[in-house]
Order: sequence, then structure tokens, then C-alpha cells
Amino acid sequence: MLPEFILYSDFACPFCYALEEYLGTLPGETRIAWRGVQPDAGADARPNAMMDVEDLSRATDIAQEVALVQQSWPDLPIIVPRHTPDTRDAIHATAVFSLIDDFRAQTFRQACYRACWRDGLDLADRLVLRTLAERVGLARSAMELLDHPHIAETVALWKRQWEESGVRSLPLLIRRDGAKLSGLVDRERLTRFLDGQDADTSSQHHRMS
Repeated sequence: MLPEFILYSDFACPFCYALEEYLGTLPGETRIAWRGVQPDAGADARPNAMMDVEDLSRATDIAQEVALVQQSWPDLPIIVPRHTPDTRDAIHATAVFSLIDDFRAQTFRQACYRACWRDGLDLADRLVLRTLAERVGLARSAMELLDHPHIAETVALWKRQWEESGVRSLPLLIRRDGAKLSGLVDRERLTRFLDGQDADTSSQHHRMS
């Protein structure tokens, strides 16, 4: 059965975390195909390294993004993490688990967002990912498939489709009729979009590529 929506998202984006929390409250029959995108794939993420000027600028950006989330969604728990992880492995793990158990993959995905934006854990640490997988009932052994060529091809396809969508920002939600919603939006506008009432719309607050 085709999904009603396609969601392009990244664990390192606080706007994506906010949207994921809202989508988690929707009825189970709402079909959303999650596709992880890491805009800055290959960036050096070294949590214990000395920050250079670019690192400091990025940290400031994240703090500002978190402040925007707190302003728009004041009841949502969120912190400024100590570092922005390389989310490559978390995205690959979600792709693997989606092939095994889609429901548990959704639960794992939510756990990853919360681990980063509530607990400040490093999603680049495979031990963290294994612990989260076990917590939602997924086998640690599946983590061995993170580097499988099929998974790499799947994630590369997700990124290519996102780039070809014409809206290179995150999060990006695409409805079955082709309408798009991007960025951090309030719950009312999000609900209208999910109900099919709004056409293409985007927020001034979004994570650019």
C-alpha cells in the first residue's frame, strides 16, 4: 500500500525532531514513509575535539534553532546537545530496521531523536544505537548490516530524491498529491496540511542543505 506522505528528515535537525514528535501522536493508520537525509554527509563530527570557528558557528546555529522550537512548541522537551553527531549510522540503522520490522523501526527512530534532543547522546556512537535498538526489541546483530551495499544504495536514493524534489530543506513532508510542507511550522498549519487542506507551503525556519 502506498504511503500517504513521504517525510525527508535528519536526526541532527531539531525541527525534524519536533515534527517527528507530532507525527508520533497521529493514528496508526496514517502511512508515512520516513527517508533519512544527511545534508552534510561526510562532515567531520568529533565530539571531543577542540572547536574551530566553523564549529562555534554551527553550535550557535543549533542553539538558535532550539530556541525557535521552544518558542513555537513550548511544551516539547528539548535541549541543546553538546555536539551535533554524524547521523550516517543512525539513518542506515533505520533503513535496516525498516526492512525487518516497520513498527519497531518507527519506535527506534523516535528513540534516536529523543536520545539526541532530550538526553544529549551521540548518535555517531554505535554502542548508543545498539542500546536503543535493544530497548525497542530489535536484534543487535542487525547492526552488522549498516555497511551493506543495499542499505547504502537505499540511503543514497533517498538523498537524491530529496535533492530532486526542488525543496532542499528539512524537514520536508510531501503529500500523495505532490503538495509539500517544509520547515518548522505550528501545529495548526501542520494539521491542515495533513488533512489535505493546504497546498505547498514552507516556513521561514528550516534546515538548508
